[in-house]
Amino acid sequence: MRSSLKFAGLYCATLAPLALHPVSAACSRVLRVGWVAWPPYSVEGPRQQPLGLDVELVSRIAQEAGCTVEFVRGIPPPRQLFYLRQGTLDLQFAASDVPERHAFAWVSKPYRAEIISLFARSGEAARYAPATLDTVAKNHWHLIAPDAGWFGASYQALRPQFQAKGRLSVYRTTTQGMQMLNTHRGDLVLGDHYAFVHESLAKGIPPLDPLPIPVNEDPIHLLLSKTSLQARDMDTLNAAIERLTRSGALRDIETRYRLSQGRAPRR
Repeated sequence: MRSSLKFAGLYCATLAPLALHPVSAACSRVLRVGWVAWPPYSVEGPRQQPLGLDVELVSRIAQEAGCTVEFVRGIPPPRQLFYLRQGTLDLQFAASDVPERHAFAWVSKPYRAEIISLFARSGEAARYAPATLDTVAKNHWHLIAPDAGWFGASYQALRPQFQAKGRLSVYRTTTQGMQMLNTHRGDLVLGDHYAFVHESLAKGIPPLDPLPIPVNEDPIHLLLSKTSLQARDMDTLNAAIERLTRSGALRDIETRYRLSQGRAPRR
């Protein structure tokens, strides 16, 4: 059984049992969380329920905090930020701490880390390594990168240069990015390290070779809407993150997913 919420003309499936509670005990309301498929962080289960690393981490944090979450599917991250501003969504996961977001959202304590890597086609990493984004730009190599999102200050600064020289192509999904590189639409692809490794293993796509030096490593946070929530909601979730971090519970969840994701790049 599912119910629907209408977001500015967009209907999104939600989990009905969570929607039955207008107020969530320790939080000021049920926390509405947008998501789209982004393996291994969020995937659609056999009954259209959200599964995956971030879904499990957020659910565990909410449980520890005594709050209820309502996952609303089909909302891409840029649209999630728009709805956070409006207060139509309450929480975004897998978020970087970008200063301009502070105007409309509280940023939680980190609940996991993120590694952004450059990947070459299988067997070609030695041709580019040890490459940084500066090296990619100076050598006029063509970069394939996500169409939206924060992937570190270095990429943010160099992206206009890649665009101006016509040396940037963008992808919307990890699978598309891998296919673009394997069909020689560019020299290197930029993306989340574990998402690329996961897709290769899960879908049997020819594996890519990660370059040894990460492009960016950042802590990852929850964003909470300042429009729809109260400061005490952030305090409640932060306290839960701290307890679960100290106990190792979040690390244990992450380890289960990482075991099949291959070796991390050098730090």
